[in-house]
Amino acid sequence: MIGSYSIADIHLFRLYWRLANSLKLPPETFPHLTAHYDRMMARPAVQKTIEIESEVGYELPA
Repeated sequence: MIGSYSIADIHLFRLYWRLANSLKLPPETFPHLTAHYDRMMARPAVQKTIEIESEVGYELPA
């Protein structure tokens, strides 16, 4: 185990974001990945990053 939070979490979050948005999968398809995504979305730093990126017109590609 690397720890409770690492760069791997960030990478997995972005990959799953693309997968889920591209394929329009129901959340129950990958419950553990969906739970990870939800935990990441709850992180203040992630929320702030999304807010800043939205303000400058950047959207994470699907």
